[in-house]
Amino acid sequence: MNDQWKSDSDLKKKAKKFFELARNSVVTDTAQIPELFSRGGFRMLGGLMFSINEETAHSQHELVARCVKLLEAKSAHENEIENLAWDCVQNSLAGEDVSSDIEKIAADFLNALHAHIQRQYQYVSPNNIIRFQGAVAQLCIGPVEALLASNHLPKLFEANKILSWSLGSKFEMTISVPGGVSFEFPPVIWRVSLQAAPGHIEEEATWLINIAISLLRLSYPTNKNYGLFPKNGARELHPVFPSQMHKQGITFADGNASYGGGAVGGLYEIDSDVIAVTESPVFKSRAKAIFSPNRRSLGERFGQGLGWLTRGRQSADRAEKFLFFFTAIESLLSSDDKTAPVVQTISRYVSVILQDDTKLRSQLAGKLKSLYAIRSGLVHAGVRNVSNSDVNIIQHVTESIYWVVMDRIELTTSFIDFHESLSESSYGLPWMQKPEAPCVI
Repeated sequence: MNDQWKSDSDLKKKAKKFFELARNSVVTDTAQIPELFSRGGFRMLGGLMFSINEETAHSQHELVARCVKLLEAKSAHENEIENLAWDCVQNSLAGEDVSSDIEKIAADFLNALHAHIQRQYQYVSPNNIIRFQGAVAQLCIGPVEALLASNHLPKLFEANKILSWSLGSKFEMTISVPGGVSFEFPPVIWRVSLQAAPGHIEEEATWLINIAISLLRLSYPTNKNYGLFPKNGARELHPVFPSQMHKQGITFADGNASYGGGAVGGLYEIDSDVIAVTESPVFKSRAKAIFSPNRRSLGERFGQGLGWLTRGRQSADRAEKFLFFFTAIESLLSSDDKTAPVVQTISRYVSVILQDDTKLRSQLAGKLKSLYAIRSGLVHAGVRNVSNSDVNIIQHVTESIYWVVMDRIELTTSFIDFHESLSESSYGLPWMQKPEAPCVI
């Protein structure tokens, strides 16, 4: 992320106002301390006590809110921004950089915040959904890697003397006395390279993993069968957190009780054929367009939708699955034109992508409109009238349009040009080139 946000005049104005108020809020009269403790309007920092009145609290809120608006959501963690600002207040009074120059203090804060959000991290977590076959030991999808723990954890832990690790069946952390920390990892792990606020790292890394999984799913070889491949309609294992796949509770009826059972989630088996796909120039080009997209490109929207696709497969609730799959469709096909009729436009575009025959297009568009009616009842009235068939159909349609779009058009294409091509084909023309194989296993 560039640093143009630091030049925002409103941000500078709000920063200077906050630092003026905060510096003047130091408690010098010890007689005030009991009252401050009783009402809670204070902050302790570096041996100093600050009285936080309504004006100072409002100014702090305004500064943090402006930072959040200017920065990307993944970089803007409110508590971290607040703490950085108060660190600058403390340093200006009795810390490392004592100063009364408000312009300088504000500039120091913006520089500290910029350095804070530019830091690169590696997130390592258990991998619950990838199984390597044969000699395969590594899978790379943009900034997301699936790795054999035994091959890569030694390097990651060698610089951390108080941390140790071992192989097991699941992820566990054990704290020992006097201060050692041990981690147990399953055989396969995720390693994600990312830039985010520390408070958002787990969430953002998991989102990148979700994007990678859907890209992998849509790229599988179609000339062979993978028996553990998560099927359409089946609940997919969460890639990081353990999932409760067995039923919780007991059902009683007519004097009988039923309990137990459940479903074992599928796995993505990674063999040499899958690796060959992911190491191909075409796949790498797609991954780059998705994980490092140009602004307002098709790849930017495509990547957003892939994450929602995975969320839909992970959900155990029919209504949630339904909404997540529709979110994926709208991520790819909704227009920036707020006056365009959403249901009509998206239903038409789906039919254009999946069918060249005008009669079949009309039938498919009609089906999408009926599913949209169910979605509308769910979103606007809370009506959970979603059947398993509805969910399975919308999953198949959604994954199909993503596969066809990925197959027919470069993801570096501008989003506007992509939409214009769909609009032109809406009058009966074929859209791009017909793929030879179906998309969903």
